[in-house]
Amino acid sequence: MFIYGVLLARYRNQVLAALEKVGAPGIWAFSLACVAAYIIRIYPLPGTGWKHFVAGAGAAGLIVLATRPGMFRKALLSPVLIFYGHISYSLYLFHLPTLLVTATVTYAYTGSQVAMILASFIAMTIVSWLDFVLIERPTQEAGRYASSKINSSKLSAPMENQGRLN
Repeated sequence: MFIYGVLLARYRNQVLAALEKVGAPGIWAFSLACVAAYIIRIYPLPGTGWKHFVAGAGAAGLIVLATRPGMFRKALLSPVLIFYGHISYSLYLFHLPTLLVTATVTYAYTGSQVAMILASFIAMTIVSWLDFVLIERPTQEAGRYASSKINSSKLSAPMENQGRLN
């Protein structure tokens, strides 16, 4: 799938120019085709290699759509998606344990799959946000602070000490 990224980097302008030529109906058709191609990977169809190839092409198409000005790009800049973008790493780390606990408890008490899904989504969002606010963001800020101190001390050191470990 790496090749898709290489091709997008090489032919980005040509692809965007071609999209502009087809107009709004063509862009909508392209968007739907990309989503369908990406989603095909979750269906239990025989074989896996071709599904990954098609899903990769769909993902590449969605990336192209995200780089052009328009509705798709505006949607990606919505506050909800920006929020989930900020907590995405924490969501990645904590989704499974949170899902297992929340889904088990919720389903045991309610017997409802809808309640289980909703409670799990809410719990994963809260746990991920707490991790982001209490751990991830302060650690990032501390890293930036330490990096700025290290870089400023290297700049103020005499030239003969540059490149040597002290």
